[in-house]
Amino acid sequence: MPTRESGISPNDFQTLGELICFLRERIHLTQRDLAARVSYHHSYISRLEKNQHGPSVSTLMGRFVPALEIQGEAKWVERIVELATKEREKSSGLADDDLKSVVPQIKIYQPPPSLTSLLGRERESREIIEILNREQVRILTIVGPPGVGKTRLSLHVADQLAGQFTNGAVFVNLTSTPHFVMVLSSLAEALGVQDTSEAPLQVALETYLKEKHLLIVFDNFEQVLPAVPALLGLLRRAPRIKMLITSREALRASGEYEFSLMPLPLPAAEKLTKKDLDDSPAIQLFVQRANAVDPTFQLTDENASRVAEICRRLDGLPLAIELAASRIQTFSLNAMLAQFERRFAWLTRGRSDTPEWRQTLSGAIAWSYQLLSEPERVLFHRLSVFEGAWNLEAVENICSDDTTCPRSEILNLLLRLADRSLVVAEPGEWETRYRFLVTIRHFALDKFSQTDEYKIMRSRHLDHFSQWAEQTRLTMNKLSPVELRHMVDAEHGNIRAALEWSLENDSELVNGLRLTIAICTVWLKLSHFKQAVGWVDTFLPHTADNGYKHDRARLLYLKCALSYWRDNHSLAIETGRQAEKLARELSDKMLLADVLYYLGGCAYRELNEWDEAYSCLEESIALCRETQHTSRLNIALTDLGSVFFQQGKKEDAAKALAQALQIATTENDLWGQSFAVRVQADHLRMEEKFEDSLNAYKKALEISIAIEDRISTGMELANMALLANLLMEYTISGSFAKSALSIFQMIGNEYQQPFPLRMMAYSSLHNGEIENARMFLTESLRGNQMIDHQTGVLACLIAFSEIELARNNVVLSYKLFTHVKKQIQILQLALMEPDRAALKRLELELRSRGEAVGLPRMQNEIENLTLDEIIQELNLGI
Repeated sequence: MPTRESGISPNDFQTLGELICFLRERIHLTQRDLAARVSYHHSYISRLEKNQHGPSVSTLMGRFVPALEIQGEAKWVERIVELATKEREKSSGLADDDLKSVVPQIKIYQPPPSLTSLLGRERESREIIEILNREQVRILTIVGPPGVGKTRLSLHVADQLAGQFTNGAVFVNLTSTPHFVMVLSSLAEALGVQDTSEAPLQVALETYLKEKHLLIVFDNFEQVLPAVPALLGLLRRAPRIKMLITSREALRASGEYEFSLMPLPLPAAEKLTKKDLDDSPAIQLFVQRANAVDPTFQLTDENASRVAEICRRLDGLPLAIELAASRIQTFSLNAMLAQFERRFAWLTRGRSDTPEWRQTLSGAIAWSYQLLSEPERVLFHRLSVFEGAWNLEAVENICSDDTTCPRSEILNLLLRLADRSLVVAEPGEWETRYRFLVTIRHFALDKFSQTDEYKIMRSRHLDHFSQWAEQTRLTMNKLSPVELRHMVDAEHGNIRAALEWSLENDSELVNGLRLTIAICTVWLKLSHFKQAVGWVDTFLPHTADNGYKHDRARLLYLKCALSYWRDNHSLAIETGRQAEKLARELSDKMLLADVLYYLGGCAYRELNEWDEAYSCLEESIALCRETQHTSRLNIALTDLGSVFFQQGKKEDAAKALAQALQIATTENDLWGQSFAVRVQADHLRMEEKFEDSLNAYKKALEISIAIEDRISTGMELANMALLANLLMEYTISGSFAKSALSIFQMIGNEYQQPFPLRMMAYSSLHNGEIENARMFLTESLRGNQMIDHQTGVLACLIAFSEIELARNNVVLSYKLFTHVKKQIQILQLALMEPDRAALKRLELELRSRGEAVGLPRMQNEIENLTLDEIIQELNLGI
């Protein structure tokens, strides 16, 4: 055992761990003794002395130097600081490479690629970019008529500017957004923000965008102009967001800048040569589009004047020029001009009040339509029942018939419409999808919507998507989560349109219920909670009649499950009990297994009724085995493992989790695997096996990131932040917490946000960033108060007590500490590990500093203070 007189000098030690070990043994302390003095777990001291973890210099000076009794030995203190600084420059136990591998990187959005080049808009592009680069410009609207090229130009600008924004540029297509109240939903979908909470979507988006540096492009805004106040609200709360909007009319919004987009410039002279037109963007566009359908077409001196005249007749409108050029195989240039003369004169007769551009575009679309064959016209109209885009299978199922549009000809007809620029084909990673431009869809729908065939097509559209949703529900556990999310999100507009049609027509209610039950089950898996809740609540009243008993049971189950995941456990229990009763009456064992799973979860998570939880889960598991409901079986076993662990039956818990993991692995259920591993990590953490727990969370996190399971990703990162805090890796804890917070904001989960904010506050505090710590902690406290989380509020007060102590405000620190201790005792609340550790640190520190300021004499006065009075003293402005 070394002594102070051993003759050993500070420079004899080359690592911090060896030095700490020497100094500890010199004053006859065990590792547990030292851990108690510095208020950390004894396992941390063991790792520290093995040079596996190194605390910050401020932690060493504030805790270890007094604990090792070397305050008056400058050389030993200097050597500790020197070695600690070197250690912090190296990789720690939570290495930077490990951190990068598991923490999701900054979300960078990219606008969709354009399939055609931008012609003739170089000047406009430069001017728009210059305007958007001005600091004071937050919202810019490109105003122009339909067909003038607003969308194409906005995509080009977004692509050019994306690299100047930390989070890139996101494109929000409002084509299939028929009502202004749905604009925020379209934005959330484009951002990947899942609306999972009870809070308004506006609040969730403001929270998510608050720290983002992002360009948002809204296309086709003219149909949703009443949504402008919502956009202005986002701009006020997110100071680094800019918006680029395309619209046929200005928004008339405060702070809006306008850019008028005119048609392409046209050559003035009548007799022109090829050389005269080489630089004309309108002519270049015509030639480019003509070449796409007829590679032999060339601009020559002989045809230059006729091409120029066609572009003049079309007023330089890019869409009209494309429609005309796509007919170059069918018409000579002379014939095309003759057709224009007759067709346009007929279209505009008697309509002198109609804007010239509208006459031109309507004429171009109508002319192109008149040239279609009968089967092409029929399909053109039938396609207007789609909301947004569609795939080939949907067209074949909905739009085909036995005579005019046989199934075998659908693809050829569709491609011919695309060749004529009446339909846009968009090849993608998973499939090719097709869509109308807004103006063309309006033309296709205009008269068709008044016909009996339109009603038939809408009913077939509903039937197709009902079957599609049911098939998706049956196969969703076998699809990769990424593929499932892509497939379902792509049909959002069609699903909404089908559901709305079923509500408008009593005869379609059965199909509407089929679609609602199937798609809401899929949305439940994808965490599209608010969307699912809205439709479940809409259709549930329609099932009051006994003829819909089975549908009612399934909707009540969905209401229970959705309420559970949105932390509304009382509603989950209420609707779950109703669903359980109906499932038993119907002898639907699989449905009963699902309902009992959620009732068991509510029993132990909300009510702490372990026997009730065990009873529900045991029956659910038995029913799952009987019905071979393996996707539910493995997660029910995982929850049963949690119940066993809380009851102290650790061997039973381990067996249940092992079974769950085996089933999930056999079934290739990645979500089930990540859930089981995360619960194993929870148990290891509670057993204080911190490193094993951290490794388990990493394993679960890797799976969750791979399957884009954002809720699980956030929970795993939050737990890793907790562990890093306990291991005194405060910087890394803050990084984990920041990533977790970003994810919880993205999914709109306000219940989970206060905890990572508290971990970020601890990280800032221990890195000497006091004001940042106060800022994060104020947000955490506000969040806990909003969700009425008493334990969270008290945990924030513990952290505030540490902050005030760091600011040498000992009296206020003591007031906070005393209030928390009293409330924990009265309410019998259990703190989380980092908060317990902080409370212990405070107790030791305040005991040593309290006498100097007479704290014991204030005991009675402090104990009578209310929570509101103490928070008011913090001067937080909340």
